[in-house]
Amino acid sequence: PELLKQVGEAYYLWRSREANGDDSMEQALAAWLNRSLEERGLPNSIQLVRPGEPFDRSRHAATERGVSVVEVRGWIVLRDQNKVYTKASVSVK
Repeated sequence: PELLKQVGEAYYLWRSREANGDDSMEQALAAWLNRSLEERGLPNSIQLVRPGEPFDRSRHAATERGVSVVEVRGWIVLRDQNKVYTKASVSVK
């Protein structure tokens, strides 16, 4: 699960996510990772975050205060029963 978090953070370091809309590469990577986890019987999954979403302290981690996600810097890694394992790193305003 920690490696999943690191892959997400590396992806957004390479390709910043500040605009709403579809990013086909982001979706393909997340889908491939989720499929790989499922095929191996691992209980983890990835959930993507979109700019404009309301900030949720239980799912997002930000260094500043705000109410809305403006930049995505990582994705949410879930464990079994969709419980949050690692929060998505985000910028908020």
